[in-house]
Order: sequence, then structure tokens, then C-alpha cells
Amino acid sequence: MPRGVRRVADYTHEQEELNAKIKKHEDAIATLNDRKQHVVDLQKQEELGKLATFLDHSGMTVDQAIAQLQG
Repeated sequence: MPRGVRRVADYTHEQEELNAKIKKHEDAIATLNDRKQHVVDLQKQEELGKLATFLDHSGMTVDQAIAQLQG
């Protein structure tokens, strides 16, 4: 005794739906990667600002600081 109607598989439609979902998630990942890069850039700018302030207060030039760090 059949328990239900057997549905005809529409593989093409299902593949299209899956591809659309994959693209949606790839777009979301790309957006998140862009935001992450923006945050990294902001962090680098802040760190460079701190370094420039330190060098200014210490009276050292960039070349002097590099030479001192290299030993």
C-alpha cells in the first residue's frame, strides 16, 4: 500500500538552487574578507602612528631606529 505520491526529481532545478545558495555565501564571505582587510589596514595605520610618535619623541630617525634594531 503506497504511503504517498512519488515526486519526480528535478535535478536541474535543485542544482540551480544550490548554485544560487553557494553564490550567496561566497558573496557574504567576500564581503567579510573586505571588512577584515579594512580592519587590518586600520590597525596598521594606528600602529604606524604610534611608531611615528615614538620616533618623534625619541628624536630618532627611521634609519637610526632600523640600525639599532638590526644590531
